[in-house]
Amino acid sequence: MSIRLTAKQHAVVEAPANQKIFLQGMAGSGKTTVGARRIRHLLAAGVPGSEILILVPHKRLSQPYLKELEGQNITVSSFASLAFNMVEQFWSLIAEQINPDTAGEKPIFLNHEMAQYVMSKVVGTEIDQHDYFSSLRINRTRLYTEILDNLSKASTVGFPASQIAERMKAASRPNPEQLHLYDDAQACADLFRRFCLQHNLLDFSLQVSFFLDFLWKLDAPRRALTDRFRHIVADNIEEESPASHRLLLDWLPDARSALPIYDTNAGYRTILGADEINALTLQGVCDNIVTLN
Repeated sequence: MSIRLTAKQHAVVEAPANQKIFLQGMAGSGKTTVGARRIRHLLAAGVPGSEILILVPHKRLSQPYLKELEGQNITVSSFASLAFNMVEQFWSLIAEQINPDTAGEKPIFLNHEMAQYVMSKVVGTEIDQHDYFSSLRINRTRLYTEILDNLSKASTVGFPASQIAERMKAASRPNPEQLHLYDDAQACADLFRRFCLQHNLLDFSLQVSFFLDFLWKLDAPRRALTDRFRHIVADNIEEESPASHRLLLDWLPDARSALPIYDTNAGYRTILGADEINALTLQGVCDNIVTLN
Protein backbone atom coordinates (compact mmCIF):
# COMPACT_ATOMS: atom_id res chain seq x y z
CA MET A 1 0.00 0.00 0.00
CA SER A 2 1.44 3.37 -1.04
CA ILE A 3 2.03 5.95 1.71
CA ARG A 4 -0.12 9.07 1.23
CA LEU A 5 1.94 12.25 1.19
CA THR A 6 1.07 15.58 2.81
CA ALA A 7 0.81 18.76 0.75
CA LYS A 8 4.26 19.87 1.89
CA GLN A 9 5.76 16.51 0.97
CA HIS A 10 4.08 16.65 -2.44
CA ALA A 11 5.55 20.11 -3.02
CA VAL A 12 9.08 18.74 -2.53
CA VAL A 13 8.47 15.64 -4.64
CA GLU A 14 6.99 17.60 -7.55
CA ALA A 15 9.31 20.61 -7.44
CA PRO A 16 10.85 21.59 -10.80
CA ALA A 17 13.72 19.40 -11.97
CA ASN A 18 16.19 22.26 -11.48
CA GLN A 19 15.45 22.83 -7.79
CA LYS A 20 17.87 22.26 -4.92
CA ILE A 21 15.97 21.69 -1.68
CA PHE A 22 17.37 21.17 1.80
CA LEU A 23 14.90 18.80 3.49
CA GLN A 24 14.97 18.46 7.27
CA GLY A 25 12.79 17.01 9.97
CA MET A 26 12.51 14.57 12.84
CA ALA A 27 12.80 10.82 12.44
CA GLY A 28 9.56 9.41 11.09
CA SER A 29 8.46 12.59 9.34
CA GLY A 30 8.74 10.93 5.91
CA LYS A 31 11.99 12.43 4.62
CA THR A 32 13.32 9.25 3.00
CA THR A 33 9.91 8.50 1.49
CA VAL A 34 9.99 11.97 -0.04
CA GLY A 35 13.50 11.32 -1.32
CA ALA A 36 12.47 8.12 -3.07
CA ARG A 37 9.27 9.68 -4.50
CA ARG A 38 11.29 12.68 -5.66
CA ILE A 39 13.48 10.34 -7.70
CA ARG A 40 10.41 8.66 -9.17
CA HIS A 41 9.11 12.10 -10.15
CA LEU A 42 12.41 12.97 -11.87
CA LEU A 43 12.31 9.71 -13.79
CA ALA A 44 8.73 10.37 -14.87
CA ALA A 45 9.81 13.85 -15.99
CA GLY A 46 12.35 12.30 -18.34
CA VAL A 47 15.52 12.43 -16.28
CA PRO A 48 17.65 9.37 -17.15
CA GLY A 49 18.26 7.12 -14.15
CA SER A 50 21.96 7.12 -14.99
CA GLU A 51 22.12 10.84 -14.11
CA ILE A 52 20.84 10.29 -10.56
CA LEU A 53 23.09 9.60 -7.56
CA ILE A 54 21.81 8.54 -4.15
CA LEU A 55 24.46 9.21 -1.52
CA VAL A 56 24.12 7.55 1.91
CA PRO A 57 26.52 7.19 4.87
CA HIS A 58 26.44 3.40 4.78
CA LYS A 59 24.80 0.59 2.84
CA ARG A 60 21.99 -0.17 5.30
CA LEU A 61 20.47 3.27 4.76
CA SER A 62 20.11 2.59 1.04
CA GLN A 63 17.53 -0.18 1.52
CA PRO A 64 14.39 2.03 1.40
CA TYR A 65 15.59 3.47 -1.92
CA LEU A 66 16.49 0.09 -3.39
CA LYS A 67 13.06 -1.23 -2.43
CA GLU A 68 11.17 1.77 -3.82
CA LEU A 69 13.24 2.05 -7.00
CA GLU A 70 13.81 -1.60 -7.79
CA GLY A 71 14.81 -2.16 -11.40
CA GLN A 72 15.84 1.44 -12.05
CA ASN A 73 19.29 2.30 -13.39
CA ILE A 74 20.26 4.51 -10.46
CA THR A 75 23.59 4.59 -8.63
CA VAL A 76 23.56 4.28 -4.84
CA SER A 77 26.87 4.95 -3.16
CA SER A 78 28.61 6.03 0.03
CA PHE A 79 31.27 8.71 0.16
CA ALA A 80 33.85 6.02 0.93
CA SER A 81 32.89 4.08 -2.21
CA LEU A 82 33.11 7.22 -4.33
CA ALA A 83 36.61 7.91 -3.00
CA PHE A 84 37.73 4.33 -3.64
CA ASN A 85 36.34 4.22 -7.17
CA MET A 86 37.80 7.58 -8.16
CA VAL A 87 41.27 6.77 -6.84
CA GLU A 88 41.20 3.37 -8.52
CA GLN A 89 40.08 4.84 -11.85
CA PHE A 90 42.35 7.89 -11.97
CA TRP A 91 45.40 6.77 -10.00
CA SER A 92 47.69 7.27 -12.99
CA LEU A 93 47.01 11.02 -12.91
CA ILE A 94 48.54 11.47 -9.47
CA ALA A 95 50.89 8.48 -9.05
CA GLU A 96 54.00 10.42 -10.08
CA GLN A 97 53.17 13.18 -7.62
CA ILE A 98 52.57 10.75 -4.76
CA ASN A 99 55.68 8.62 -5.21
CA PRO A 100 57.88 8.83 -8.34
CA ASP A 101 59.60 5.56 -7.42
CA THR A 102 56.39 3.53 -7.70
CA ALA A 103 54.49 5.64 -10.25
CA GLY A 104 54.20 2.73 -12.69
CA GLU A 105 52.69 0.37 -10.14
CA LYS A 106 49.03 -0.03 -9.28
CA PRO A 107 48.03 0.83 -5.70
CA ILE A 108 46.96 -1.81 -3.23
CA PHE A 109 43.78 -0.86 -1.41
CA LEU A 110 43.69 -1.87 2.24
CA ASN A 111 40.45 -2.69 3.99
CA HIS A 112 40.41 -2.34 7.76
CA GLU A 113 41.64 -5.87 8.45
CA MET A 114 44.48 -5.59 5.93
CA ALA A 115 45.47 -2.19 7.34
CA GLN A 116 45.61 -3.71 10.83
CA TYR A 117 47.85 -6.50 9.54
CA VAL A 118 50.24 -4.09 7.81
CA MET A 119 50.37 -1.92 10.90
CA SER A 120 51.18 -4.90 13.08
CA LYS A 121 54.17 -5.70 10.86
CA VAL A 122 55.38 -2.10 10.54
CA VAL A 123 54.59 -0.70 13.97
CA GLY A 124 54.66 -3.75 16.24
CA THR A 125 58.45 -3.96 16.40
CA GLU A 126 58.78 -0.21 16.93
CA ILE A 127 56.41 -0.35 19.89
CA ASP A 128 58.62 -2.95 21.55
CA GLN A 129 61.92 -1.28 20.69
CA HIS A 130 60.93 2.20 21.87
CA ASP A 131 58.72 1.08 24.72
CA TYR A 132 55.75 2.93 23.30
CA PHE A 133 52.50 2.86 25.31
CA SER A 134 54.39 1.40 28.28
CA SER A 135 51.84 2.71 30.79
CA LEU A 136 48.87 1.49 28.79
CA ARG A 137 47.24 -1.89 29.14
CA ILE A 138 45.43 -2.51 25.87
CA ASN A 139 45.11 -5.30 23.35
CA ARG A 140 47.44 -4.72 20.39
CA THR A 141 44.67 -5.18 17.84
CA ARG A 142 42.59 -2.54 19.62
CA LEU A 143 45.65 -0.26 19.69
CA TYR A 144 46.16 -0.61 15.94
CA THR A 145 42.47 0.16 15.39
CA GLU A 146 42.74 3.34 17.43
CA ILE A 147 45.78 4.54 15.45
CA LEU A 148 44.00 3.82 12.16
CA ASP A 149 40.95 5.67 13.46
CA ASN A 150 43.13 8.69 14.24
CA LEU A 151 44.37 8.73 10.64
CA SER A 152 40.84 8.34 9.29
CA LYS A 153 39.53 11.18 11.45
CA ALA A 154 42.34 13.45 10.25
CA SER A 155 41.43 12.85 6.61
CA THR A 156 37.65 13.10 7.01
CA VAL A 157 37.70 16.13 9.32
CA GLY A 158 40.37 17.79 7.19
CA PHE A 159 43.55 18.36 9.14
CA PRO A 160 47.11 17.03 8.56
CA ALA A 161 47.84 13.63 10.07
CA SER A 162 50.94 15.21 11.63
CA GLN A 163 48.64 17.11 14.04
CA ILE A 164 47.07 14.04 15.66
CA ALA A 165 48.98 14.26 18.95
CA GLU A 166 48.66 18.03 19.13
CA ARG A 167 44.90 17.91 18.72
CA MET A 168 44.38 15.04 21.15
CA LYS A 169 46.32 16.93 23.80
CA ALA A 170 44.28 20.07 23.20
CA ALA A 171 40.99 18.17 23.39
CA SER A 172 41.63 16.40 26.71
CA ARG A 173 42.90 16.93 30.21
CA PRO A 174 44.99 13.86 30.88
CA ASN A 175 47.41 13.24 33.67
CA PRO A 176 50.63 14.99 32.54
CA GLU A 177 52.40 11.69 32.94
CA GLN A 178 50.15 10.23 30.25
CA LEU A 179 50.84 12.86 27.57
CA HIS A 180 53.53 10.65 26.07
CA LEU A 181 50.77 8.27 24.91
CA TYR A 182 49.61 10.83 22.36
CA ASP A 183 53.16 11.30 21.14
CA ASP A 184 53.51 7.51 20.87
CA ALA A 185 50.32 7.35 18.81
CA GLN A 186 51.65 10.11 16.55
CA ALA A 187 54.96 8.31 16.05
CA CYS A 188 53.19 5.08 15.09
CA ALA A 189 50.77 6.87 12.75
CA ASP A 190 53.68 8.65 11.04
CA LEU A 191 55.59 5.40 10.61
CA PHE A 192 52.59 3.58 9.16
CA ARG A 193 51.79 6.48 6.80
CA ARG A 194 55.38 6.62 5.49
CA PHE A 195 55.41 2.88 4.84
CA CYS A 196 52.10 3.04 2.98
CA LEU A 197 53.28 5.89 0.77
CA GLN A 198 56.52 4.07 -0.02
CA HIS A 199 54.70 0.92 -1.12
CA ASN A 200 51.49 2.26 -2.72
CA LEU A 201 49.35 0.89 0.10
CA LEU A 202 46.17 2.93 0.42
CA ASP A 203 44.19 2.69 3.63
CA PHE A 204 40.91 4.57 3.98
CA SER A 205 42.56 7.78 5.14
CA LEU A 206 44.78 7.96 2.06
CA GLN A 207 41.90 7.14 -0.27
CA VAL A 208 39.95 10.11 1.12
CA SER A 209 42.93 12.45 1.00
CA PHE A 210 43.92 11.53 -2.54
CA PHE A 211 40.33 11.87 -3.74
CA LEU A 212 39.58 15.29 -2.24
CA ASP A 213 43.01 16.91 -2.13
CA PHE A 214 44.27 15.71 -5.51
CA LEU A 215 41.74 14.16 -7.90
CA TRP A 216 38.77 16.40 -7.16
CA LYS A 217 40.91 19.39 -8.14
CA LEU A 218 41.65 17.92 -11.59
CA ASP A 219 39.28 18.50 -14.48
CA ALA A 220 38.95 14.93 -15.80
CA PRO A 221 38.14 13.17 -12.48
CA ARG A 222 35.84 15.97 -11.38
CA ARG A 223 33.89 15.96 -14.63
CA ALA A 224 33.64 12.17 -14.49
CA LEU A 225 31.32 12.71 -11.53
CA THR A 226 29.69 16.07 -12.21
CA ASP A 227 28.91 15.37 -15.88
CA ARG A 228 27.50 11.96 -15.11
CA PHE A 229 25.46 12.71 -11.99
CA ARG A 230 23.34 15.82 -12.52
CA HIS A 231 20.74 15.02 -9.85
CA ILE A 232 21.78 14.17 -6.29
CA VAL A 233 19.81 12.90 -3.32
CA ALA A 234 22.03 12.80 -0.21
CA ASP A 235 20.21 11.19 2.71
CA ASN A 236 21.20 11.31 6.39
CA ILE A 237 23.82 13.99 5.81
CA GLU A 238 23.99 14.53 9.57
CA GLU A 239 25.69 11.13 9.76
CA GLU A 240 28.32 12.12 7.19
CA SER A 241 31.80 13.47 7.85
CA PRO A 242 33.02 16.98 6.97
CA ALA A 243 34.84 15.40 4.01
CA SER A 244 31.52 14.34 2.50
CA HIS A 245 30.01 17.76 3.21
CA ARG A 246 33.03 19.41 1.61
CA LEU A 247 32.47 17.38 -1.54
CA LEU A 248 28.76 18.23 -1.69
CA LEU A 249 29.33 21.92 -1.00
CA ASP A 250 31.59 22.07 -4.02
CA TRP A 251 29.46 19.79 -6.20
CA LEU A 252 25.86 20.89 -5.65
CA PRO A 253 26.18 24.35 -7.22
CA ASP A 254 26.97 22.60 -10.53
CA ALA A 255 24.23 19.98 -10.16
CA ARG A 256 20.87 20.42 -11.88
CA SER A 257 18.86 19.33 -8.85
CA ALA A 258 19.73 18.27 -5.32
CA LEU A 259 17.96 17.03 -2.21
CA PRO A 260 20.17 16.92 0.90
CA ILE A 261 18.16 15.26 3.68
CA TYR A 262 18.87 16.07 7.35
CA ASP A 263 17.51 14.31 10.43
CA THR A 264 17.19 16.88 13.21
CA ASN A 265 17.32 14.26 15.98
CA ALA A 266 20.25 12.15 14.83
CA GLY A 267 24.02 12.55 14.65
CA TYR A 268 24.60 9.09 16.12
CA ARG A 269 27.85 8.47 14.21
CA THR A 270 29.76 11.34 15.82
CA ILE A 271 32.26 8.88 17.24
CA LEU A 272 32.91 7.76 13.65
CA GLY A 273 33.50 11.30 12.42
CA ALA A 274 29.95 12.44 11.65
CA ASP A 275 29.32 16.18 12.08
CA GLU A 276 25.65 17.12 12.22
CA ILE A 277 26.45 20.81 12.73
CA ASN A 278 28.70 21.01 9.68
CA ALA A 279 25.97 19.30 7.61
CA LEU A 280 23.84 22.42 7.98
CA THR A 281 26.29 24.34 5.78
CA LEU A 282 24.63 22.61 2.81
CA GLN A 283 21.62 24.87 3.35
CA GLY A 284 23.70 27.62 1.79
CA VAL A 285 23.87 25.94 -1.63
CA CYS A 286 20.15 25.11 -1.83
CA ASP A 287 17.30 27.20 -3.22
CA ASN A 288 14.84 26.32 -0.47
CA ILE A 289 14.78 24.84 3.04
CA VAL A 290 11.78 22.66 3.86
CA THR A 291 11.02 21.32 7.34
CA LEU A 292 8.73 18.32 7.83
CA ASN A 293 7.02 17.72 11.16
